[in-house]
Amino acid sequence: MINMEFLLKVMAALFATVGIEEYIKNFFKPKNKVWYAVLMLPLSVGCYVAVELLPLWVIGSILTVGGVQLSYQTLVQGYK
Repeated sequence: MINMEFLLKVMAALFATVGIEEYIKNFFKPKNKVWYAVLMLPLSVGCYVAVELLPLWVIGSILTVGGVQLSYQTLVQGYK
């Protein structure tokens, strides 16, 4: 049976990882897209460690940046 607290931590780290990676894509546009997949691994670990070990305001800040980026892409750019 999966522990719900663990699952929520994974979901928070997932959301933060996707949002931060999308944010980073605004600054770096490599020709080979494999770098985004390579970036995802340490970024995922870092986000989960932030959820697990750091104060709540740290992961809250990371989630906010990720949420803003994903919302902008979905709502603003999608509407254009």
